[in-house]
Amino acid sequence: MNLYILVEGKCTEFKLYPAWLSVLLPKFERVYSFDQVEQNNYYIVSGYGIPSLIKNHLPNAILDVARLKEKYDYLVVVVDAEELSVEQRKSEVAEVQRRYKRELGNVKVQVVVQNRCIETWLLGNREMIPPSPKREKLKRYIDYYDINFNNPENMPNYVDDTDAREEGPHFSTTARFHTDYLQEVFKEQNMVYTKRNPRYASNEQFLKGLMRRVMYDPSDLVSFQEFLNFCEIVSKK
Repeated sequence: MNLYILVEGKCTEFKLYPAWLSVLLPKFERVYSFDQVEQNNYYIVSGYGIPSLIKNHLPNAILDVARLKEKYDYLVVVVDAEELSVEQRKSEVAEVQRRYKRELGNVKVQVVVQNRCIETWLLGNREMIPPSPKREKLKRYIDYYDINFNNPENMPNYVDDTDAREEGPHFSTTARFHTDYLQEVFKEQNMVYTKRNPRYASNEQFLKGLMRRVMYDPSDLVSFQEFLNFCEIVSKK
């Protein structure tokens, strides 16, 4: 079993997924060139964001896999939903997949949509948020949308009703709000989170915290659960 993994981000996912896969798929070993796969290997490469991933890097990844389709079992495409629905983003990938159906052969395509973004998933770790946070900005965010009790995937863009100078959403995208919220959560714990270096978010304990969230609240972080379910399927083959 071998996986070719194309991720949207050039930093965050590139560091998080290898760390998480070492826990979820411990028998798999990373290779650093797509043509080095043998057995229970994965290769991971960045698509450098949307639309570059869809327009350029996904076709290139398919052609890579086509050269070694006797060795690859899955092409895994990891993308943010951003302002689209999960199904809309999957449809974008499926359209490219249809154009290259012959090249793919029997290689399966697994689309992992981070709804809305990877930071949305990371906000699901309840263990990071103390009962009485001290940071004023984090308090405002929790008052606006309490991620302890509500699904982070459903959190809308931030609107500050207390600021008369501001009309409409505070951030240009919902994903940017989710990222800022997460950074405030980390600051509350005297930690730092950046897209360039997710640090503790790549830790096994952090991942286990997310897994506990969806175990106790199976209606939360459905897109994250799809990723976990896929890893479980692969681990059993």
